[in-house]
Amino acid sequence: MANSTYIPFDHTYIVYDPKQPWTLILALSSILPIIILIFLFSWFLTDRELEPCIIAGGQVVNDLISTLLKQKIRFARPIKGQIFKKDGHLVYGMPSSHSQFIMFFSTYMILKMSYQWPYHIERIYKIGAITSLLLGIGLIIYSRLFFSYHTIDQVIVGCFLGTFLSCGYFGAISILRDYGLLNWFLKWKVCELLRIKDSFHTSKYRTLKEERNTWEDNFIDEQINEAQNKLSLIHISEPTRLQLIS
Repeated sequence: MANSTYIPFDHTYIVYDPKQPWTLILALSSILPIIILIFLFSWFLTDRELEPCIIAGGQVVNDLISTLLKQKIRFARPIKGQIFKKDGHLVYGMPSSHSQFIMFFSTYMILKMSYQWPYHIERIYKIGAITSLLLGIGLIIYSRLFFSYHTIDQVIVGCFLGTFLSCGYFGAISILRDYGLLNWFLKWKVCELLRIKDSFHTSKYRTLKEERNTWEDNFIDEQINEAQNKLSLIHISEPTRLQLIS
């Protein structure tokens, strides 16, 4: 397809066809990996959980392997996809890093939901989550082909590598957790200073509502204990007052 009408989206090298507004959705799907990394970073900042660090670390390793393979294989991208970059590492496209990224993340999350989620996920919610992941995979893969950023071979290899590396990484992390090596790591001083914990996979809360209800119950218990302590002080001080009067 002709690409002479493509224009860059904001300050990125993501392009879309202004004559076909729906292609903007495909363009935005290219920044989905960045959105996922921002989500993981936000999750860590708010909860100080180890799990987002584990996922992000896996993605870094995954991306490094993709970059090394690009430099080793040196399989060029389609000519039509080389709109802005004529040299440098962006020229090479085997494997597709976007496809590898989204397959690594999606495979890891599906394995997590299937084998290590802290509570049983109802079928409807699991189907919804997996459908969302598959939608993200479909958008990214189609966008890489539609805009001629990659050949179909580059996309297929990226998907295979992402899936394979994710399965291996998930298994390795599971072994490290079972043997207590993650808990050993959490005893490091830097983890103590950052208040990092590994409690996501053992959380007892299914929903935010359940967590709120637990907080309310604890709050009520604290109020009752406080009231009882005040009554105890009153009963203790009453004999003392009578002694002073007498």
